[in-house]
Amino acid sequence: MRLTLIVSTVLGALIVVFGPAVAIEGGRPAPKGSPVANSVVAVYNAAMDTLCTGVVVTRTAVMTAAHCATADEAVTVIFQTDTKNRMEEGAAIAAHVVAAPVWHERKNTQIDRGDVALALLDRPVPPTYAPVVLLDVDAVDRARHTTLRHTARGTLAGYGNKSWSRTLGAGHLRVLSLDEPVWAWGTSEFLVETVHGSVCEGDSGGPLFLSVSSDVTGILAIVSRSLLNYGDRLCFHRVGLTAVAPFRTWIDGVLTAHRSEPALWWQGSRP
Repeated sequence: MRLTLIVSTVLGALIVVFGPAVAIEGGRPAPKGSPVANSVVAVYNAAMDTLCTGVVVTRTAVMTAAHCATADEAVTVIFQTDTKNRMEEGAAIAAHVVAAPVWHERKNTQIDRGDVALALLDRPVPPTYAPVVLLDVDAVDRARHTTLRHTARGTLAGYGNKSWSRTLGAGHLRVLSLDEPVWAWGTSEFLVETVHGSVCEGDSGGPLFLSVSSDVTGILAIVSRSLLNYGDRLCFHRVGLTAVAPFRTWIDGVLTAHRSEPALWWQGSRP
């Protein structure tokens, strides 16, 4: 079944590419103090020397991709739009990663891998950061009395190449405005093929923001894996994303066990 979302910017017009192999190739730096910059974080795995992206879902939890850490592995969450030399006290918080159970069973399958995890923090996020709203797609559909086929506004956000400590341009939070369809892929994934930009490996876990009303913008899905590269781009045009709504019960359960406040879910009205 095709699910079409025509998504355009929440942050302004499309920007031409600034250079090769930067985060969200073809995008632009996330403005400091913007909702994106105040909710999207870097997730660094020292054991793998790799960088991923995450998004704050409560004051003590960050959502990211499960493949960004092995089972029960510790990572560091960095609260800066530029991660270079930002591992000092106050800019980074240690976290313990819990992956969705289906990931361990399906991570080598072709579809519906369940590539989502929660990084549980050892202390609250800095006061300038705020949790995002998570979108219950069924609730959005009910509110519109239709499926998500109508014009909406959205953007991807991420930190770039996975080997951030060795790759020029990686580790900087960037955003990419979209004007392409989003396809339903399996029961828990979406597929996006970008035109004006591409997604790099360190953008894994990066959120797809979607405006569902004039006053509510939330997270529909997170970047899971790259599928196709073409043309002169160094990163990937076709990208698979894991939808957040199918994992609502698991997300809420993990947060409860962590004694965290609940996630904010959009139910067709203000959360």
